[in-house]
Amino acid sequence: MNVLKKWWGANWKNAVAVIITEIVTGFFLSFLINANFGTDPCTFMNLALAEKTGITFGTWQVLLNVILFVPMLIFSRTKYLGVGTIANMTLIGYASDLTRYIMSKTLPADFFTHLPVRIIFLIAGLIGFVICCAIYMNLDAGLVPYDSIPKMVYDHMQIKSFTPVRMCWDFLSIAIGMLIGHHLPNIGNILMALLLGPTISFVGNHFFKKLEADA
Repeated sequence: MNVLKKWWGANWKNAVAVIITEIVTGFFLSFLINANFGTDPCTFMNLALAEKTGITFGTWQVLLNVILFVPMLIFSRTKYLGVGTIANMTLIGYASDLTRYIMSKTLPADFFTHLPVRIIFLIAGLIGFVICCAIYMNLDAGLVPYDSIPKMVYDHMQIKSFTPVRMCWDFLSIAIGMLIGHHLPNIGNILMALLLGPTISFVGNHFFKKLEADA
């Protein structure tokens, strides 16, 4: 029963919330990819790897996290394992692929060539993606292997703030993406690397702690 509770999350509402959050995250991620101003560091790296290997983005997203699943299990056992782990591994990439496919079939071919449109999609995608990521990481329903690595470092080294650990991890992903894809990071990549860590900490420290206090 305890194992099932751990897998399903704190309660079924958290599990449903994290599944919905991951689908919405993929939706906003498609905005960032189509705006072509840069994505979050993990996607930047995965897009470079997908382009290099010829594998679709959604499939490569799953493969990378399967690889990172090994150190996650070795060093943290089942601490960060939950429904959010599988939901993040499988839903974000494919939700993004599906949204981009629908956009390609319904929007004019030159839709994303217009700078005002790209800027609007960048801003909307950036805000939506960062907030969704912060919610997912604070729901305590399991973490994807990519997100568990900085958490393990943070827990092991007992650093005062999670923010610098997450930022270092994200900038490392950008560096790997640059080396593999030979593309320079764009404004979206830099903003994501700077915003994800602080936003995750802010949402956890202020929004979720307030909810717990009111419960």
